Amino acid sequence: NITGHPNLLPYLVQRVGWFLVGMGCFGVAVRFFDRLPNCPRRRLALPVMFVVAGGACIFSFYMNHVRDSNLREVYKDTYARYAGKECLTLEKCDVDLRFEGDEMNCESRLVLRNETGGRLDEVLFYLNPSLKVEKLTAKGQDIPFERDAQVVVADYKLRPYETAELQISYQGTIDENICYLDITDEEYYDTQNGNSILRFGKNYAYVQDKFSLLTPECLWYPTTLPPVNPEAPYNIRKNFATFSLKVYNPTERVVLSQGTSSRSGDTTLFTNAAPLLGVSLAIGDYEKKSVTVDSVEIELYNFKGH
Repeated sequence: NITGHPNLLPYLVQRVGWFLVGMGCFGVAVRFFDRLPNCPRRRLALPVMFVVAGGACIFSFYMNHVRDSNLREVYKDTYARYAGKECLTLEKCDVDLRFEGDEMNCESRLVLRNETGGRLDEVLFYLNPSLKVEKLTAKGQDIPFERDAQVVVADYKLRPYETAELQISYQGTIDENICYLDITDEEYYDTQNGNSILRFGKNYAYVQDKFSLLTPECLWYPTTLPPVNPEAPYNIRKNFATFSLKVYNPTERVVLSQGTSSRSGDTTLFTNAAPLLGVSLAIGDYEKKSVTVDSVEIELYNFKGH
């Protein structure tokens, strides 16, 4: 009752497909029973149509799975192509975020520093491939850029140890296939929860009217270093940066993220004094419970009625 049924459309397509195939096979089998027919003509057209329609549904479900698997391979190959590229150091990231239905509209301001020791002729960003970059500027001037899946290549030059401030506007949805490319497909698609025989489905990000959940792994804000390294999962470069997050929330849902929060009207602001590896965001119908222990306030948020 919070996130809804995971992957509802593919689930229904698969179940309807098997139902139609089963009914069609049952109808075909009945036609070959030796009995007094209610109708002197034994029609096979309808059962065959059921089988064909069911097969089409199952084929569509399978091709959707193949498409997702191929996308994951494309994203892995893209990471591999840019693995040897020099990257800037992200010192500060300010994100302004607004949700519009199942889409998000963002503007990020990045403070970058060239600590490679050499001149860089281009700047690399990593951003979820389903988020469309609308504008990239520096000092009020548009910067030309190219998009290669989850990589944004900006035509911007930086001298050694030079600092630059860039603004990037983007909007769209979240492609979950970019998440956790360092694990096997068997683990990624495994929907079993613990030792239960039931399958509950799985999602790695949510952007919904009632509930939203975004983590650094889904690349919902631009970063100069990828969150995973598919070729060497234990060799991941890290970047500590100072983050601030401003969320426009007209629905009065509770907004949770790292840092100190303050609210003004329909806007919630999170600021962090200490550098972090990344930030996450959760928005939902939470209720707060808190207790103070030795002058330390401990807060617990849970969904109402849970």
